[in-house]
Amino acid sequence: MNITKSDWTKHDDIVTGIWKFGPDVSPMAIGMFASTWLEEDGDRILQLYSRKCSKDQHGLGFMYRFTEESHGPFFHRMTDRLKRTFGNGFVGWDTSSPTWIIK
Repeated sequence: MNITKSDWTKHDDIVTGIWKFGPDVSPMAIGMFASTWLEEDGDRILQLYSRKCSKDQHGLGFMYRFTEESHGPFFHRMTDRLKRTFGNGFVGWDTSSPTWIIK
């Protein structure tokens, strides 16, 4: 399949990323957090999944449509919540916006 420029769509209002958790945070705990987040913010969550990130980490991947002027307020709100929920078990992230969706 050849991808052309018309297959790409830039979204300035979508942040894509992954929150990373240490070995003390179980996939079940991540799933429970995700379930709560979906209940509260489900209309803005476009994609949500959990996966292994490295030798001993798991992650919660997401695609989220923010309503603020930039993804900064979303990022600060969520990292604060994740730190309060998981403490030192929340070990990092990789998030960015804009997002280009390919077909």
